[in-house]
Amino acid sequence: NNNNNNNRVFFHRQVSLLCAVCRDSVYNHDKSNAHSTTGNTINAADVHTTFWGQSRSDQEIQDFCYQAVFNEFPSPSTCTSPPSMANANEAVIVLNSEPPLVIIHNFLSHDQCDALIQAAIHQKMGRSTIGAEQETTDIRTSSTAWLRDDEEVSINNSFDTSNKREALRSFAHRASRLSGLPPENMEDVQIVHYTETQKFDIHTDHLDSFNDLEVRGRLATCLVYLNDSYKDDASVEEHHKQQQCHGGETYFPEFEVSVKPIKGSALFFWNTLERPGMEKYHPNMFLNVDMRLRHAGLPVTGGVKWACNRWMHPISYGAGVRGF
Repeated sequence: NNNNNNNRVFFHRQVSLLCAVCRDSVYNHDKSNAHSTTGNTINAADVHTTFWGQSRSDQEIQDFCYQAVFNEFPSPSTCTSPPSMANANEAVIVLNSEPPLVIIHNFLSHDQCDALIQAAIHQKMGRSTIGAEQETTDIRTSSTAWLRDDEEVSINNSFDTSNKREALRSFAHRASRLSGLPPENMEDVQIVHYTETQKFDIHTDHLDSFNDLEVRGRLATCLVYLNDSYKDDASVEEHHKQQQCHGGETYFPEFEVSVKPIKGSALFFWNTLERPGMEKYHPNMFLNVDMRLRHAGLPVTGGVKWACNRWMHPISYGAGVRGF
């Protein structure tokens, strides 16, 4: 309805302004038990709704993320090729256990990444802005497009949206299993494009002031890199440099970690001190920003960088996001 649309527009404007300063498909629970690589049995109801409510070891996080992302995928034709359980430790990299900061490789397939890039190009991207007046600034210099899951027909009816829908719903499905939050709690996918020298300074994806908004704050972030970075090597062919990026790492100063873009890999973290599964957690409670997860998109020093974000809220966002 109009109120929801206005709320979403207002939220995006507030995000741009405030980040510059600091920075259903109903969830499908597993009906069977999930077995970790350590031999322990984890109850599925606990795994997918309350797992993140307490501190976990690196191994527990690796086991959970592997099971959540690569097991029980509903449509084999849309699934990326998961690594074997023997290689689960290579598929899931725990950069920090508490607060959780995790990389999941092969989160989306290369074809799905390409489909999202092409959809953004077709839709036409605009300069990223900040402030209620949507002003451009040197703080954030990328370009942005928002992709809706429920768009069945393209602007000029000449663009096949089926690949885009498959990629968006795969993204929503896996982000839901990973976070324990239903797709209806997610924003539309934001596609971000950086050219040489472009960047986004240190910021957080949630701010305490977001609690005043009807859709509440951004509980969690799932960022996926849509193209690769290349090494500073004379052997790298020029056409590869034009399709990939140099620089553009996601930097977390709290952990002194810089994450290089790897096509199809996801970076997952919680933006708030409160998480589902914690004692006294409630979707309508006040959400405090976790400043330890502040981060920056470092300047691109060559080529181009493509990435996309799924932000998740404690309540329904009203964007019509769906999984499988």
